[in-house]
Amino acid sequence: MMMIWPLALLLTMSGSGPGHDTAGFADGLMRQRDYFRAITEYKRALYEDPEPRERSRCMLQIARAYRRSAHFEPAVQYAGAVLQSSSASAADQQDANVELGLTYLAWQRAQLAVPFLDSAEPADSSGFSTAALGLADLAMHHPAKARERFSRAAALADSARRADLTWAADAIASDEAIRGPSPATATLLSLVLPGAGQAYSGHVYDGVQALGFVATFALATVAYYRYEHDVTHHLGWTFVSASVTGMFHAANLVGAHRTAQYRNWKRREDLRQAVAERVLRGEP
Repeated sequence: MMMIWPLALLLTMSGSGPGHDTAGFADGLMRQRDYFRAITEYKRALYEDPEPRERSRCMLQIARAYRRSAHFEPAVQYAGAVLQSSSASAADQQDANVELGLTYLAWQRAQLAVPFLDSAEPADSSGFSTAALGLADLAMHHPAKARERFSRAAALADSARRADLTWAADAIASDEAIRGPSPATATLLSLVLPGAGQAYSGHVYDGVQALGFVATFALATVAYYRYEHDVTHHLGWTFVSASVTGMFHAANLVGAHRTAQYRNWKRREDLRQAVAERVLRGEP
């Protein structure tokens, strides 16, 4: 019994009690990206009732682990609890604002992310909140505003992150100079020649398929007309075939328009994902 008291005193003085050991183990799991086990250990640390500062840190880590494992609702709940806690420090609330912003961005709800990132930006000297706002601008289709934010964040960032932020601003500028396929032009081309609009948008196979369907039914309509005009003297099947041809041609026009729209959307989405990967690589 006499040997237990010195050990307890040593643990108290070193600050390495059970809660710290559990949270430290959870930190290791986070570094290994074992998020679900990390969440369990952080919750265990909360149950052991650490000091308020450590408690807020564990809750933010739980929120971060949920976000990185794409479980956004509990991530919002834990980060929001820190933000509303009266015992959380200003630094903890700053981190909670950033975490909520990142969670809503990952949840593809950029408009909801903006207020939290706006709240975090004034006190953020690293430029990370500014860069995250740039991601929100990009998601909301404001590339010029996003480029300006990335340039501003690069001026605040350290050298390791500055290169990524500069690359993001340059990538957006290059993308803005690219003129993607026009949906109106694609539709007009397919009106003149079925499938031409799809080929103009880079979907050659879809264009050939559209041309094949429309041409096949158009030829069938001509054949029916000749047969019925010369033999049966009524044009019932001709009208049926012409109607089917018109339906395929209308679908061809809609397809040309949507193909051009999709091509532009895909280019923007690929850019957004590439920029997000580079920008969030410097996540604190």
